[in-house]
Amino acid sequence: MQGLKILLMVCFLSPVYGAERSVEDSLDITSTVYKQLIELKKLKPKEYVFKIDDFRSSIEKFIEHKKQVCHGVFSSVVLNRKGLNIEAQKENGPKKYKLSREERKLCYREMKAIEITLVNHMFIARRKYLLYLHENQVKDLEDSRETILKHLHKTFNRGL
Repeated sequence: MQGLKILLMVCFLSPVYGAERSVEDSLDITSTVYKQLIELKKLKPKEYVFKIDDFRSSIEKFIEHKKQVCHGVFSSVVLNRKGLNIEAQKENGPKKYKLSREERKLCYREMKAIEITLVNHMFIARRKYLLYLHENQVKDLEDSRETILKHLHKTFNRGL
């Protein structure tokens, strides 16, 4: 149980994107990434070109941060049941803990799950976009055919 607390603290108390953030901010970032993964799956084909780079860069930054967390780049702090004990931290200084082998495995599994979800949702969004493009191209092709046929009928009808 304590190991899980440590892992969660590593994930959520570590500096995210180069700036220190509160636990609430880190939780917000994690939930935002999960929301973005869901939005990515539901991305409308017309918006694909405009939004895909933002989704990709944001989620890839999170994954890169997560890799650093799993590698143990950041130190972690253990919370007690009441939360972070600020006074004890001031008196004793922050205690640093290394991730155990099981905690690292858990961290890597979570990162793998996020990356698999990203790949699957990127596939779904890209597939919808390509189908949308294909439908538009077929429609344009049909319109061109109709225009040419009308022109041919008009030309030959004048001559007869």
